[in-house]
Amino acid sequence: MNTATTETSANRFRKAILLVLTTLLLGILFPIVLAEVGLRLFWGGYYEKDAEPRYQRDEILGWSPIPEFDGIHGAAEFKVRVTHDTNGLRGREVSPARIPDVSRVVFVGDSMTYGHAASDEDAFVGILDRRENGMETVNLGVGGFNTGQQFLRLKYQGFKYHPDLVVLDVFWNDIYWENLDSPGPRFKVREGELVQLGFDREELNSELIFQRENEGKELRDRSYVYRLISDSIKLLRAQFRDNFSRKFKEGTEEKEVQTWEIMEALLLEFKKLCEEHSTNLLVVLIPDQVEVEADKTVLGLPPQFSSLAPHLEQFLSDNGIEYYSPLDDLKIHYEEHQTPLYFNMNRHMTPEGNRVLAEIMEPVLLDKLGRNETGDRTAP
Repeated sequence: MNTATTETSANRFRKAILLVLTTLLLGILFPIVLAEVGLRLFWGGYYEKDAEPRYQRDEILGWSPIPEFDGIHGAAEFKVRVTHDTNGLRGREVSPARIPDVSRVVFVGDSMTYGHAASDEDAFVGILDRRENGMETVNLGVGGFNTGQQFLRLKYQGFKYHPDLVVLDVFWNDIYWENLDSPGPRFKVREGELVQLGFDREELNSELIFQRENEGKELRDRSYVYRLISDSIKLLRAQFRDNFSRKFKEGTEEKEVQTWEIMEALLLEFKKLCEEHSTNLLVVLIPDQVEVEADKTVLGLPPQFSSLAPHLEQFLSDNGIEYYSPLDDLKIHYEEHQTPLYFNMNRHMTPEGNRVLAEIMEPVLLDKLGRNETGDRTAP
């Protein structure tokens, strides 16, 4: 009798444990399944299984767009189709051969120029290209590029397209931190001369830009939940590095001097290179979201942020380099329409922001090319 009672108690205990474990397991699995279904229905974009890497390793540039890429790119706020031509240029196929009586503009820059959060048709460089204005564009923008990489891409690839005008788009992080801490090729000023340095391939391998190369090969990579958690951790690590680990952001005088030395020397090299090819150069200062949308707050800006544009404008003016800032016109448009021009989380321009930027820049570019608003050439 005692034995039977003991066995009954043991069975009840096992059943209770099994019930508790089952409840816990279901309590864990149910939210995961629910999240998986929700992500697949409403998130999409970056977690699509066909969202392939858009960049490849490059021995000169560090990385470059994959030629003939055609795929999906996105994040929480957007999902767009991206294509590259046979030479790795964003958008339609561009031949080095010129079209008669059509001016050609080569754009150089980072992800803002590439059109990170826009489709080919919605990126401002692509919008300018499609308009009937006597102008065609070549997009040499690449996500994550520092000013040195932009210079090398123009030097080795840009002039084979025989441009009438080179537009260098400058975003503030090209100055503050990309030129000093980028995993790609770096430069340094020694005894007044600009010297190109190599780049750390191991550091390059750790970059988020290449961390998707092997994804999709394991079953876990098919899960949107896993990829959301994995990407969030990678993004947090990158933001921690950007916001806390880069020492020059503390505003030390040495880092301040060094970063401006590099930037100024590179800008002079851009000017020299364009003069050697008898091509006009225009530097465009691309503003950050917080400058345009005053009601927004952006974290991670360096203490020197407010002084960057005035410093840059003064240097360009002193050295006879033409520049243009669309900031005032973008601010006026935002204040009048209250339509977001930037994604809040991603901080790249929305399709509307790209459209407005193209609209603002078009008359400036046409004037530089000697054309009127209809694209006809103006009298010399």
